[in-house]
Amino acid sequence: MVRKVLQMAVEAADGMAYLAGQQLVHRDLAARNCLLDHNLSLKIGDFGLSRNLYNSKGSGALPMRWMAPESLQFSLYSTQSDVWSYGVLLWEMATRGDRPYGLVVEQRATPSLPRHCPTQLATLMRRAWKFDPDQRPSFIDITSFLLQIWLITLNNNNSNKIYK
Repeated sequence: MVRKVLQMAVEAADGMAYLAGQQLVHRDLAARNCLLDHNLSLKIGDFGLSRNLYNSKGSGALPMRWMAPESLQFSLYSTQSDVWSYGVLLWEMATRGDRPYGLVVEQRATPSLPRHCPTQLATLMRRAWKFDPDQRPSFIDITSFLLQIWLITLNNNNSNKIYK
């Protein structure tokens, strides 16, 4: 199970790194917008809210539970706000699909870390949920970090070694 979650987390980060490289902001990254093929490989879908990075202000009905503070407060969207949403996506993966918190973002809070969450994934969630967007990792950094964890799990006979 841990390896499959890591694989999907890497695939999501890699897909988001591609979008960032194309100067696109997804604005609606969440488990409900991730598709799985017959091999359980993850693909990012639902680009209905995506925008060019240089035209990143927007309005309309938006997924508040997944939105970064700067998006909620100022309607600012960037690759860094997608990183925040990616952290919530990781949370969804770690909880096996639970629904994220309500509007606690306005109170400068983040979702509670899931019980039994691998330490490295919890660390990545915390980094993605930095309130200063400039302190959040890039999707390339996230992919690299997750691939390192992936290699560790492949080298361990017991993939549970990455758990707390």
